[in-house]
Amino acid sequence: MGFKVVTIIDPGVKKDKGYYVYDEGIENGYFATDKDGIPYVNEVWPGESLYPDFSDRRVRSWWSEKQKVMLDSGVAGIWNDMNEPASFRGPLPDDVQFKNDGFPTDHREIHNVYGHLMSKATYEGIKDIQIKDHLL
Repeated sequence: MGFKVVTIIDPGVKKDKGYYVYDEGIENGYFATDKDGIPYVNEVWPGESLYPDFSDRRVRSWWSEKQKVMLDSGVAGIWNDMNEPASFRGPLPDDVQFKNDGFPTDHREIHNVYGHLMSKATYEGIKDIQIKDHLL
């Protein structure tokens, strides 16, 4: 019928032990933290959620790989949303910590680039998957 599906993806990963994305993120230290190094939790659509630290190259790579499940299920495009990052409890505190590819910083510095880095990770994942699929 010619329909193309575009899905909306938010950066907030549901805090849910047993949810593989959450578990992988916790195990590998992929989420932004508070000033004491504890993963920062806020609330968005899935409820209590954690924010991937897109300022870390490893996290961007991990997020890129997660796009495969969408493309494999027939999604034609991905709309990154709420990546200011937004929360239902107001702005993220200034002292939320980010790895910044080895130059640790806080939310004051990352706020304006967070959405760009999420979009970059999503784009790279889609591009890599399409190249691999084309080569097969």
